[in-house]
Amino acid sequence: MHRKANYCVILATMTLHIFNPEHDIALAKNIYRFTPPKAGRGLREDLDFLPALWAQADDCVLVGDELTAHRHVEDLQWEAENIHFVSTKNITKLLKDNVINAIAPWGWDRSIAFELQKMGLQIPYNSQQLDELRRVSSRQWSADHLVSPLQQLDDRIFCGAHYYNNADEALECLRRELPCVAKAPWSSSGRGVRFFRQPSHISQQSSWVRSVVSAQGGILVEPFCDNKIADFGMEFTALPHGGVRYDGLSLFSADHGQYTGNLVASETTKRQWLSQWMDDRLLDAVSAHLCDELTRLLPPFYAGPLGVDMLLFRREDRVWLNPCIELNLRNTMGHVALHLFQRQPSAAPHRMQIRFDGQHYHFLLASAQL
Repeated sequence: MHRKANYCVILATMTLHIFNPEHDIALAKNIYRFTPPKAGRGLREDLDFLPALWAQADDCVLVGDELTAHRHVEDLQWEAENIHFVSTKNITKLLKDNVINAIAPWGWDRSIAFELQKMGLQIPYNSQQLDELRRVSSRQWSADHLVSPLQQLDDRIFCGAHYYNNADEALECLRRELPCVAKAPWSSSGRGVRFFRQPSHISQQSSWVRSVVSAQGGILVEPFCDNKIADFGMEFTALPHGGVRYDGLSLFSADHGQYTGNLVASETTKRQWLSQWMDDRLLDAVSAHLCDELTRLLPPFYAGPLGVDMLLFRREDRVWLNPCIELNLRNTMGHVALHLFQRQPSAAPHRMQIRFDGQHYHFLLASAQL
């Protein structure tokens, strides 16, 4: 029997959590009235309950339907007794009682800010700060500020990206540097990434390059890391009063840039798996360096989760680490996997997946073999 919605049972001030997985696309569009593509809308509608995984007692999660959200949480056997699900039509009471003291979306952009303001909520960032968060969220920013210092950490590190605001110069670089990858400054789940392995690919996709430069002001070109061994990342939190905390590793899988799943396991298990190709000292050096650099470089007003995607690959009989594929200034599926492990730290490794059955998205957990 499903419990009744409990949005009126409020004991204290709370944080309002929102799952807006269309965030990366919204950053690229950078408009207030943004309509996500069908896939983005479906992902949000089907998995809007997800923040119940990391919300604190008496926090609130914005959902389409309260009872459906409760059913999803019960099906996953999560303990969420003190989490309040609330829909947009029922958020008026929370605003009237003035109990929402913080807002935590998956990621901040103009679209989610406008959506929440329409509900009557006070947004913690002004327009200029939203612009700054968008700038730091771009691949250009991470290439300019993180890649070069990381390159100097160790001779096993291989990374590098060049930004072009001229399409002809970008196309010339692609011809010169084959094989390589071109990336839009802002994009979601591989949609803004194209691979160029031979000259014909350049002529076939030159219009795409020109379109990206026209729409977003530029494009990045970087070496193609063939013979991939593993996709992984490091997850961090920018703390409210300054500093950046390292939270843990994210071992994930992707197919042509599209996210397919995460390993849910202990840090020891994840490190042991990676140690087949690289030692802990390099991991520690990279995480410490990123904590220092991000503490120095991030906007002082940003507090919240972030992640840096990385790649292990083989070239000329050597294993290389690319420690900065991109910076995600938002929540990540890696953070979701870390929260899942915290719920059952003694459990055997699991694989977290999001599956689409043709109509709906489903959040799944299955046993994993390393």
